[in-house]
Amino acid sequence: SGIPAGTPSYFVANNSGDIHRVEELLDRAPFTYPIIVKPLPAAGTKASHHMLVVLNRRGLRRVQFPCIVQEYANHDGRLYKVYVLGDTVRVFPRGSLPNLPRGERLHTAASKNKNTNRQEDHHPGYVEFDSQRPYPKLSDFGVREVHSWQDADDTASGAPTVVSPTAHSPAKRRRVTISDQVAMQDTIVQQREQEAPVHQNKHSNAKLVTADEIRPIATALRNAFGLELFGFDILVTSNNDDDDDDDAIKEGEEAKRKTTMLVVDVNYFPSYKEMSDFPNLLAQYLTQRAVEGRMRSVNT
Repeated sequence: SGIPAGTPSYFVANNSGDIHRVEELLDRAPFTYPIIVKPLPAAGTKASHHMLVVLNRRGLRRVQFPCIVQEYANHDGRLYKVYVLGDTVRVFPRGSLPNLPRGERLHTAASKNKNTNRQEDHHPGYVEFDSQRPYPKLSDFGVREVHSWQDADDTASGAPTVVSPTAHSPAKRRRVTISDQVAMQDTIVQQREQEAPVHQNKHSNAKLVTADEIRPIATALRNAFGLELFGFDILVTSNNDDDDDDDAIKEGEEAKRKTTMLVVDVNYFPSYKEMSDFPNLLAQYLTQRAVEGRMRSVNT
């Protein structure tokens, strides 16, 4: 289909425990907040499923070393689990993390203090979760979701808002509004970022992420790591870095050009829990490998 594939930007933070060093690396990195922090062990321990989304520098204090600091790539709250067993490739959609505003947010959705009657921000600047349990919701990140442009314009709390499509607000385009209250000023700086069209409108992700589309990626990973039984996740993202006008965004190949498949979390011998026929497929695979091995020994 011509849709490019790659990986999110990242760097490895070694067991230094130096938060200032992480800040320096982030300042030089090709990505910014929010970031997702993952442990170096990829499988086999409970700790390998502990994930951390950091929204600002304040949240860095929760980082545990060593770890991988990775770009937070918006992917419309859906990822695709890919299981590979020899030549068999299966793809399963699964709910995932919500889209978040790009950039460091020093303030999140505030709550009112009953004693002082003032709006106070108590968000710690990070969200922890277990990747094997339900993912955090948008509200867990201190982001308020509204359902119309008018609601977004009427929001005066200074909290970042994400505009979601409704029947009265077509899902053609999704817009993110960021409102940061600066401590030393009384003004509110508002920045609005527009994302590419929602995939499900014109090019359903389910149609893009098929076994046939993923097979070349699986082959490349097999050759790179020497694995036969493995899994990985696919995030489908849209490139909204350029400043194209609405009229410049067209259907067909233009929309595909802005779409990227990102490979994350390669895992050797995953659970295969979505594959009900896995025991039979595994038995067939092992039998085939045993026969092939026997044939090679006979021929030599």
